Amino acid sequence: SNSIMNSPSAGSWKVIDDNSYLINNSKRRMDFNSLGSSPGSANASNKKHLEKSTDEKLTVLLRAVTNLKYELRDYGVKIDRIENAIINNNYINKINEENNCSVTSEHLYDFPMKTLEDLNIFENKLLENTYRLKMINYLSRLEQPKISDMTRHIMAKLFHNNLLSKYSYVGQKKKLIFSVLRSCLLIFDTIRNIPKHKSCTDMEIVGPLKTFLANAKFREQKKQQLNSSRSVNTNNE
Repeated sequence: SNSIMNSPSAGSWKVIDDNSYLINNSKRRMDFNSLGSSPGSANASNKKHLEKSTDEKLTVLLRAVTNLKYELRDYGVKIDRIENAIINNNYINKINEENNCSVTSEHLYDFPMKTLEDLNIFENKLLENTYRLKMINYLSRLEQPKISDMTRHIMAKLFHNNLLSKYSYVGQKKKLIFSVLRSCLLIFDTIRNIPKHKSCTDMEIVGPLKTFLANAKFREQKKQQLNSSRSVNTNNE
């Protein structure tokens, strides 16, 4: 409502009741109260976002470190192979220059090896680096275009079937373990001594090795049967 008050001057004052200030002030208080909890909610949301972002970054970092570890290990193996190849080539060249003559199996050993005792003696001889390199030089003459063929030729040259039948590559069926022999490493080094095969993988050699070992008994039986047939045919003549 409105009211009129006397003024010290000649006129009069008109007083008007205005509730708009109270309403606006009330709205401001309501707005302020309604926003009271927002900073806390925002902080919680930001905290969760930061935690999630940090976890994701740590996961990516861990994956990168793990991959780097395996890559470094692979590079280490490749570097070792390159160093061994360089050393082997240098020794072989030196041996060739000094000897300047052909090396035969009779000069090196009585092949193929037939017994475990023969193999043990040969394994000990391979401890001598000069002898091992002479063997690499000798066996490299069995070079074949295919790694599998060269692997089989080397195995047949070194080992009798009866001796190989006692072994499997990793000792399956309670057999002796072939992969731990220095003779096994000799085969790998010989094949990689061939320029064409120097970058071959382990599995390119391991596959034919495993197959040749697994079939040793069967090959010997077939060989004996063939010899028996020839003997019978000779007697009949």
